Amino acid sequence: MTKQPFNSENERATDLLEIIHTDVCGPFSHVARGGYRYFITFTDDFSRYGYVYLMRHKSETFEKFKEYQNEVQNLLDKRIKFLRSDRGGEYLSDEFDNHLMECGIVSQLTPPYTPQMNGVSERRNRTLLDMVRTMMCHSSLPVSFWGHALETAAHILNRAPTKSVEKTPYELWKGKKPNISFLKIWGCEVYVKRPTSEKLKPKSDKCFFVGYPKTTVGYYFYNPEENKVFVARNGKFLEEKFLSLENTRKDVDLQIVDEENTTPVVEPEIQHNNVEPQSEPIEEVRTQDLRRSSRVRQEPDRYLGFLVSQDSGDLNEPTSYGEAVSGSESEQWQEAMKAEMQSMYDNQVWELTDLPQHCKAVGRKWVFKKKTDMDGNVHTFKARLVAKGFTQTHGIDYDETFSPVAMLKSIRILMAISAYFNYEIWQMDVKTAFLNGKLTEDVYMEQPEGFEDPKNPNKVCKLLKSIYGLKQASRSWNLHFDERIKEFGFAKSEFEPCVYTKFSGSIVTFLVLYVDDILLIGNNVPTLQSVKEWLSKCFQMKDLGEAAYILGIKIYRNRSKRLIGLSQSTYIDKVLKRFRMDESKKGFIPMQHGIVLSKTQCPVSSKDQDRMKSVPYASAIGSIMYAMLCTRPDVAYSVSVTSRYQQNPGEPHWVAVKNILKYLRRTKEMFLVFGGSEDEISVTGYSDASFQTDRDDFRSQSGYVFTLNGGAISWKSSKQDTIADSTTEAEYIAACDAAKEAVWLRNFLSDLRVVASILRPIDIFCDNSGAVAQAKEPREHHKSRHVLRKYHLIREIIGRGDVRICKIPTEDNVADPLTKPLARAKHEAHANSIGMQYLEARLDPRLGIGFLLSAVHVLVSLDSHHIGVNLGPIIQPPDWTLPFELMCDASDYALGAVLGQRRNGKLHAIHYASKTLDPAQMNYSTTEKELLAGDCTRREKRTLNGVPLEERPPYTAVPCIMTFILWIVYGVGDPKQRTQLIIFNSVGLLNVLMYLGSFLLRGQNHHRYTLLKPERPSFMVLLFLFCNVLCFACFATYASVKLDLHVLISYGGGTTFALTTFIFYIVRYYTVEETDQGLGA
Repeated sequence: MTKQPFNSENERATDLLEIIHTDVCGPFSHVARGGYRYFITFTDDFSRYGYVYLMRHKSETFEKFKEYQNEVQNLLDKRIKFLRSDRGGEYLSDEFDNHLMECGIVSQLTPPYTPQMNGVSERRNRTLLDMVRTMMCHSSLPVSFWGHALETAAHILNRAPTKSVEKTPYELWKGKKPNISFLKIWGCEVYVKRPTSEKLKPKSDKCFFVGYPKTTVGYYFYNPEENKVFVARNGKFLEEKFLSLENTRKDVDLQIVDEENTTPVVEPEIQHNNVEPQSEPIEEVRTQDLRRSSRVRQEPDRYLGFLVSQDSGDLNEPTSYGEAVSGSESEQWQEAMKAEMQSMYDNQVWELTDLPQHCKAVGRKWVFKKKTDMDGNVHTFKARLVAKGFTQTHGIDYDETFSPVAMLKSIRILMAISAYFNYEIWQMDVKTAFLNGKLTEDVYMEQPEGFEDPKNPNKVCKLLKSIYGLKQASRSWNLHFDERIKEFGFAKSEFEPCVYTKFSGSIVTFLVLYVDDILLIGNNVPTLQSVKEWLSKCFQMKDLGEAAYILGIKIYRNRSKRLIGLSQSTYIDKVLKRFRMDESKKGFIPMQHGIVLSKTQCPVSSKDQDRMKSVPYASAIGSIMYAMLCTRPDVAYSVSVTSRYQQNPGEPHWVAVKNILKYLRRTKEMFLVFGGSEDEISVTGYSDASFQTDRDDFRSQSGYVFTLNGGAISWKSSKQDTIADSTTEAEYIAACDAAKEAVWLRNFLSDLRVVASILRPIDIFCDNSGAVAQAKEPREHHKSRHVLRKYHLIREIIGRGDVRICKIPTEDNVADPLTKPLARAKHEAHANSIGMQYLEARLDPRLGIGFLLSAVHVLVSLDSHHIGVNLGPIIQPPDWTLPFELMCDASDYALGAVLGQRRNGKLHAIHYASKTLDPAQMNYSTTEKELLAGDCTRREKRTLNGVPLEERPPYTAVPCIMTFILWIVYGVGDPKQRTQLIIFNSVGLLNVLMYLGSFLLRGQNHHRYTLLKPERPSFMVLLFLFCNVLCFACFATYASVKLDLHVLISYGGGTTFALTTFIFYIVRYYTVEETDQGLGA
């Protein structure tokens, strides 16, 4: 059963005081002068004349009503007949009820949860607060003056025309037209004459106008020097100066907060020398009935992706038409506007007509956007014409506005399925999507700025189709798309209205719609191509090929390994730059273990509060939250905790937010990975809770995560709604939340019809035995009998076979990071278990080239150590023989001596000996026994005076060979660059040490054989080595610029080693004579 629509046409009063609407608003985050935190309004239904009273506590409601009743009944000589209010406790006391009965006043209470029935008061409060915020934003007065601004707003509303009545409320209430000549701009500077001034002192004081007194003729003025408010008859108002000042708007955080959870921001109370009576009440322009909210309004999570993904960072985008056509990029913006207008003409969005009487045209505005690729490079200048939908009136030029968008978890589920079954994933974009929606209301809009029709400049555009900015635009587009895609045979998912499915035998096709972005997923390319053709026939489409970047999420795919990774590294870079954290230190965990945040750390003094107002706390939380909702479950807990203090954050809270940003800077290259396993694809859930972690209200923290094909598809970390008095109760509540999410996952996956395991119950793992037992069956126990009934829903879910709850050891519960801060090792292990992995390092061309250069350097090192690597061709007859002549010095010795070598493109034969020989001059010859194709090493058995000589490469070759093999193994890239650092530098260091040791180590049983004529290297070898050094140096420089210490050390070590080898060869090049005889003669 669904709610029926409310009838906006309620029965109107026929006389003054026949029906009085009342409502209480508050408490507010800032205390007004005098200690006021609430206000109450009384509005006459017949005239819409209103009164407003400030209150310190809700308990003053009854006294304020009696004050209002006495005043208006004596003034009008009439009686109040009906009092209409909500069911707030302040109106339901016995004292209030008895008084109404004694006075013969009928109390009309609205039904529960229907604030629409008290729409006059609800809208009155909304209008008053909008006016107050505007007045405070444009003044330089402290926020504690919101009470004076409220009374002034009420005073103005009573004298302003309204559509609800034919005359002004003041005229109907007083019987005469209001005099508005004395109205002044609230907050402007005023010079007020001193009543008694000495000759040498100024004759007037600089003050500020803050309101109209009710009981006397004059104005309220605020003297900042004396810090008091007083009444004076007149003064010199500097309204022209106020209007000519540059825009100095400030954000005013005047919000209604939860009374039981928030400590008010109290400013030092000021003693006044004058009593400040209440000024006259207010009236509003009735448009639509709105409900009242007691907390800060936030967009649902399903919209956050669209809202935040539109923030591309600081790209120097113009904010107005004039700025666009006068800037350095005016040509690009003008072309973009022309393209937008051509699209309007092609789609026949409007027709020019005269504005009918009693109709109002909505405004229009140009919005300019630079579109970037996944690396942040600008590739498109986009200009969009939007309507100013905030000027529309409900019931006149719009009605229904709701429009669904695809949930992010739905996209992740389809990515996990696509990775497992190796489905195709294509992406398309609908050009000017909202222009396809059909309007059912008459909407008129002003002509676009810069493109007015010169022949009909006074005409307006009657919209035939929806346009961006209209309240119903998104809904109109969604309904039209739904109609057209169903014509092609798609069916809308019952559990996700923006996911469409089509099955034809074994052919599976999915379509995901996110506003104007479309993902096509399926296992048959011709079918997908036919869907593309159909969409292109229905709408103007842009084919983006295989999906690579959507909603600020980069999509990596490895078809051979059946892997899909989702990353927001580019988005995180923009966030870091926006909050000036792009050059900060890198953090290892999102929240330090043992850190406790609470409201006691919120600033209390006005100085601290003013300082924290300049901190973009809420904006940073919102930016991080988008990353958390899309691909970063590892920061869910830290975001949940820090987001509780957005009303009045303190320095410790801001430090915690910066720690999250530091952690994201270190881990920005992480991917949420699906795939890589051959096991059956299935959903697995994990639930956990931390007991009474909130130090303000002692509520526990719940967390759950569900994985599919190795990666997280759904997660949540939130504070529980009720206080748990045991860990079992906290875990039981958390398991119930996880079970409800599992029901949706099971229903949605069943609707997709491709995951066979979903027919079985979903396993939810919990690490608390008591909670597991309570979930399976009710158990009478004095510690659990008080648990709220709604949490027992888990038993019904388990009973019907949707989920199965299982016990798991605490150390294996991967939902643990969603409920508490953990040590680094455990946090990283759990994050890896839910699919948070480094893929980009293995795919980064920078690292791939680095490994390739390292391998090349090893080859050169092998050549420098004479173990048979020849850079030139071998030209040698098979029967060639080589004589050697060797001189031996008994006083010198070494490990692995070079006996002979010949090179220069003809031969590269090396013979090694490690046995101890008699020190003497020896002559011997060798005969070629074997020539290995492509190898320059000659191998044969040799004897000297009957003693066998053993051939062995020098020990310096061992680390070189190890390096070469290890680089082949790790050549695809290293996840954390840590292995690269260890391999390159440790083995490289060993290589250098062994190289030097072969010439420096000395022992009793070894002799060094002195080469008569060492070889001179060729120029090509020198050039090759120089290029190697240059490449390593470039990468080391790049790493130093990017402040990547691991890469810097690695490539820096490579540069040093390559440079050492190059210098060694340079010395040999200039000190050794070139010879065609090789070594020995």
